[in-house]
Amino acid sequence: MLERNYLARFELRAAEALRSAEIKDLERLEAKYRMPKKAECTAEESAEALRVPAGSAAGPTTAPVQFSLF
Repeated sequence: MLERNYLARFELRAAEALRSAEIKDLERLEAKYRMPKKAECTAEESAEALRVPAGSAAGPTTAPVQFSLF
């Protein structure tokens, strides 16, 4: 029995079956919860998304309020 390595073969099949089941579960959950990907954007759209509005370039106009925690 040890010469034919039945135990190692069985363990390999069991591991493959478990991995296959986990992959199926992950694919099902990914299809359920993953947000649909947006279409590829162009270079102009990427630059526009990174552009800072003119009014906010100078920074905040009011000082932040600080509170004492103790």
